[in-house]
Amino acid sequence: MCGVALDLEVNTIMKTAILTFQDALNYGAVLQAYALQHTLEKTFSPDEVGVLNYHCPIIRQKHAPTYVSKKGNPVKGFLKMLRYYPLKKRRKEVFDAFKARYLNLISYDTPEEKKRFSQAFDAIVVGSDQVWNTDLTDNDAAYFLSDFSSMKRFSYAASIGKREINAQEAERYKALASLDRISVREASAKQILSTIIPNDVYTVPDPVLLLDQAEWRTVAKPYGDLKPGSYVLLYQFNTGASLVNFAKQKAAERGCKVVSIQNVDKQIPGAQVICDASPDEFVWLFDNAACVVTNSFHGTMFSVIFEKEFYSETKMNRSTRIVELLQKYQMNDSVLENGKPTGGTRDRELSRQLVAQDRQRGFDFIALMKDAEAQRTAL
Repeated sequence: MCGVALDLEVNTIMKTAILTFQDALNYGAVLQAYALQHTLEKTFSPDEVGVLNYHCPIIRQKHAPTYVSKKGNPVKGFLKMLRYYPLKKRRKEVFDAFKARYLNLISYDTPEEKKRFSQAFDAIVVGSDQVWNTDLTDNDAAYFLSDFSSMKRFSYAASIGKREINAQEAERYKALASLDRISVREASAKQILSTIIPNDVYTVPDPVLLLDQAEWRTVAKPYGDLKPGSYVLLYQFNTGASLVNFAKQKAAERGCKVVSIQNVDKQIPGAQVICDASPDEFVWLFDNAACVVTNSFHGTMFSVIFEKEFYSETKMNRSTRIVELLQKYQMNDSVLENGKPTGGTRDRELSRQLVAQDRQRGFDFIALMKDAEAQRTAL
């Protein structure tokens, strides 16, 4: 069941909500929400799982087409907003269309909707994504689930997004002790939380890994007239010369072109720049690339899922997630440092086994969640 509003009437069937960053105009954010919803539907009930349409103020503000950065010159910021408004408006339209088709959004705006939600739902799952990165959420308390004490509360692959936290953040994380089951995405997050709360903390993969290639291909939609295998895909944040040059090098080796997925319309000589791909087109672009060059965590994840030749930049801010991922799967040949391969090697069969084991860890944790829900219902 996809793309419908769930009935908020109280009944005897367990209902589960996901709390995440569905408002973000970010491919990883929206696709991991879909993947977790799809997996929970298979585990619980296809008619009783949805994404809570909670609007984190700072996330919604920064991803609005009319957002003007508070950093730097305000006039320049306003002019930049005007320049990119048509592009961001188009991106919002394609993201909204994807969510309408694939996410079961649960209304959560008015006091009455919030009351009905608390009465109708049995469990809430926070994650995945960097829901516990207080720098990104402006310390939004909702993601620590204190307001949902009447339900079973879980986290799935929640990310802190950094290796170290300050005393104020540590105090905030103490609230997580009240959750029924806790899982995080990175080993560094487990290490941090294990020093703050007494709970067992599990590490599980990002939800996008829970869907196999065949399941993702049911979502994928071709982009324009691109042909499979005819391009090297470049997907990066903060466009930099080193990754562009490396992508061009890989394309020259194959006699094909570079296709670059970007948030802004910054032209790259000799490359096809795509700024308006929908999330389902994003999936297709990864599946059909001859090779991938990226500095994105979810760019890396989809390269792993589709078993691509890929290269991920690790020398950048907030690269903890990528570094830990490549180490976990022993994909040393995919490591880039400042746009250059480090010369690592990989046993591909071993990496494939490690990915399969990680996927199973995700399913095993969801089984623990199901057991906890069943225990609550039996009381």
